[in-house]
Amino acid sequence: MQNDKLIMASILRELSLIFQRSDANTLTQLEKHLKEVKKKLPSESKEHLPGAATIDVFKIYTHAGANELRNILSEFNDQQLRKLLSSLGFAKSDETRKLAHPELLELVLDKVAARSDQGKAFRQ
Repeated sequence: MQNDKLIMASILRELSLIFQRSDANTLTQLEKHLKEVKKKLPSESKEHLPGAATIDVFKIYTHAGANELRNILSEFNDQQLRKLLSSLGFAKSDETRKLAHPELLELVLDKVAARSDQGKAFRQ
């Protein structure tokens, strides 16, 4: 699991460098390639829900921004978002049971932004 976090951080760092120097055509080709790679990956089982427990939302928010975090989390299903909220202590699963996908996504983003901004006045 720790190795997955290091790999993800490395990929995000490289992508941020690529985004700074690339044009729309390069990004389109990259997106197509990533979709092909994703198709080759084994399908996710409902019990395992990879990604939800291993993603570091704070690191992504800090390094890539809220829009990139939104793009990543939009790939998660409702159950993965609920598990993420619960594992981070943002909300209990019974509190999020009736929320739809967009509401769950916004809740995660709001909580990450709020927690990331805590104590910001003292750090400046």
